[in-house]
Amino acid sequence: MGLRQVTPPEDSERSTMGWQVYPEGFYHCLKRAASYGVPVYITENGIGTDDDEQRCSYLVRHMREVHQAISDGVDVRSYLHWSFQDNFEWAEGYRQKFGLIAMEDGTLNRIPKPSAHMFREIAQTNAVTPEIIERYLEGDR
Repeated sequence: MGLRQVTPPEDSERSTMGWQVYPEGFYHCLKRAASYGVPVYITENGIGTDDDEQRCSYLVRHMREVHQAISDGVDVRSYLHWSFQDNFEWAEGYRQKFGLIAMEDGTLNRIPKPSAHMFREIAQTNAVTPEIIERYLEGDR
């Protein structure tokens, strides 16, 4: 059975790339990867968005799914956010904003977004704490 692309429901949350935001699908991918009996290294997870509140919510929801997968026995060894800073996204150019750090037009100054501060807090505590969930998901439980 091959993989196929499915058109997202019209009312679904999406990135600026048009991709559906579906954290539960991330969990299912982690479980499927674990079925090969090797450790899982998450090398890219992030969202292209101009709305950093959406990025914070996306990250918290996806990290909750990683935690659930670990609790269910998936040997997750790393999690790397895509990307550290906004970058050139091949066919999309500089339009897509995936980074935790913005690059100021014309100066190359780097400006941390609120999501960078949130990600730092998660990294320092090695957890998505109840306080982070409360702060960034506002009733989305």
